[in-house]
Amino acid sequence: MSAADPKSFIATASFSVAPPKPVEPPRLDADMGHVLAVWQKLGGRGLQGLKLEEARALPPLVLAARTILRRTDDMGVDMEPARIPGAAGLLDARVYRRRAAARSGEAGAILFFPGGGWVLGSLDAHDETCRTLALRTGAVVIAVLPRQAPEHKFPAAHDDANALWAWLMREAEGLRIDPRRCAVAGEGSGGNLAFNVALFARDSRGADKLPHPVHVAMLTPVAGGGLDTPSHRECGAALPLGTPGAKWLGQQVFEQTKQAYDKRIALALRADLSGLPPISLVLAGADPLRSDGEQLGQALKRSGIRVTTSLYDGVTHDFFGLGQVVTKAAFAQGEVGMALALALGTDPRYI
Repeated sequence: MSAADPKSFIATASFSVAPPKPVEPPRLDADMGHVLAVWQKLGGRGLQGLKLEEARALPPLVLAARTILRRTDDMGVDMEPARIPGAAGLLDARVYRRRAAARSGEAGAILFFPGGGWVLGSLDAHDETCRTLALRTGAVVIAVLPRQAPEHKFPAAHDDANALWAWLMREAEGLRIDPRRCAVAGEGSGGNLAFNVALFARDSRGADKLPHPVHVAMLTPVAGGGLDTPSHRECGAALPLGTPGAKWLGQQVFEQTKQAYDKRIALALRADLSGLPPISLVLAGADPLRSDGEQLGQALKRSGIRVTTSLYDGVTHDFFGLGQVVTKAAFAQGEVGMALALALGTDPRYI
């Protein structure tokens, strides 16, 4: 069976079959393990067997980092709440600006999508990530939470993401943003949305033609819908996301099993990856989604796309925002911040 054969892939990876039996949790770096232990003391646990309201009440992983630090820090970044039009109405958003950044002239911007499997995400859970990106790039970071399942099934979030990019390009001048200096980024399911926005902009035509993002940052992204991959077999018992949790999320998002293999989800199986902007792909060793990300990186390279795939062993899904307490998260933040700053043409003092 070829990994590039969609029919074979679907036959072995369907949500309708039992996921691989979880093995022992993968070994973590000491700082990552400490964060995870604190998270569990705060009530964090796997998603399997939970009702929707119970899952949404779980603490985000970043709350453990805040607990360890015993303080809150705005990192020199201002934040304003906003409401921004998606595909079917206004969506909650936050706008981040580095306090020391010059306000004269048009700024670059990053449209950011939170993770949470299109079910559990929140803007607050990604506050540190957005502040970090604003701090390291000097760009305006606009974080928006698309509609969530099961109230709004697939592809509602993808429709919102595309509408948000169109809105940003349409309103950029009034927002004092340069549409030629805008990027997209996202974590988990949000990384998937960021990638799809780049495809949407690439494929826009005629009067609806949109500027392309100058860069795409995908942080431990959803890049496939299958459960029978090497990383699912190795990391099935991982936290905060394991294979049973991934299956639980898929059951909330998709009306039918086959939707998990829609080309907007199974990104590495697409045959039309050419013409995309440079991409930063950040993967975690103890993440069941890792193999799909690795496969996507390889597919992008074969298509001639400039992609940097960075694998950080000893850390978990959703580790990126933990830079103040997890060493490898700090390294990942520096790497992605530099790539975005260079793509956005940021003044070197902000890098």
